[in-house]
Amino acid sequence: MPKKLPSADQSVMKLRQINVLVAQGWNIGQACKAAEITEQSYYRRRNQYGGGRRSRRSKGNIEYRNAIPDGSSASRGGHCDTSQRSGLTKMC
Repeated sequence: MPKKLPSADQSVMKLRQINVLVAQGWNIGQACKAAEITEQSYYRRRNQYGGGRRSRRSKGNIEYRNAIPDGSSASRGGHCDTSQRSGLTKMC
């Protein structure tokens, strides 16, 4: 008979356990060994269940999209003159 796979709850608990150990200074290999899973399983489960990692600057992040002031030429899609002496116009 094939081996029974762990439930989603069990996988998330293992991920949390490993995250706690890593926060305490353990490396991933040691934490996985303590949680009795392989590193490959850890990375696969982290990708599958999220693992608590969040992107700082994703395209969907509203705070990042709103970081450009409304009055800037970059928000209008135009050019700005950054070197007035040479007369060159550069993209902002």
